[in-house]
Amino acid sequence: DDKDPIEFQRGFCDWIELAKTLKQGNIATPNIFKVMEQHGAILIEDCGDQTLEKLVINARNNNTINNIKTWYHKAGAMFLSFLDFKKDPNQLWCQRSFDQNKLLSELSFFATQYLNQHWTPSNETRQDITRFFEDAKQLCVHLSQEPSYFVHRDFHSRNLMITDDRLLVLDFQDARLGPAPYDLVSLCFDPY
Repeated sequence: DDKDPIEFQRGFCDWIELAKTLKQGNIATPNIFKVMEQHGAILIEDCGDQTLEKLVINARNNNTINNIKTWYHKAGAMFLSFLDFKKDPNQLWCQRSFDQNKLLSELSFFATQYLNQHWTPSNETRQDITRFFEDAKQLCVHLSQEPSYFVHRDFHSRNLMITDDRLLVLDFQDARLGPAPYDLVSLCFDPY
C-alpha cells in the first residue's frame, strides 16, 4: 500500500482509542480481540456483511420497509448517545474539531473530488460556484461558533453493521467535536 506509515500508525491508534470511547458510551463497535501494534494490525470481531444500506436495498426490493424503521430508530438512538458524551480534553475526539477551515474543506470536497474531475462547467457556472463558496465561508463561521458535541463524521448506512440483532458502528477514527446536526444530516441524507 502507498500509505504513509506514520499516517497509518496514527489512524490505527486513533481507531483503537475511539473504539474504547464508544464502548464506554455504550455504543456497539466491533470487539477487539488482539492489538498487534508492531505489525499495524488489530484482530477484531467479524461483523459480517449486512450493512444498514444492504438491509434498506433488500427491504425496498422485497417491499418490507417496516423492518427498516427499527434499525433507523436504533441509529437515531446511537446518534442521541453521541450528544451525551462528556467533553474531556484528554479524549482524542475533543482534541480536534470542525473549526471554520475544516468545515469549509468538507464543503469543498464535492467540488474538488467530483466537479473538477467529472464536469467542465461554463464560465458563468464557475462564477456561481465561486459565489456559493464565498457564502459557504459565512456558514462555516456560524457553524464553528455553535456548541460542539461528539461527531462521528461519517455516520451513514455503509458504516452501520447489523450483526446478531445489534447495530454496530464502523469507521469512527476521524471523530471530533462538531455541530450536533452533522451526523444526523449524514444519516438522513445518506449519500448511498
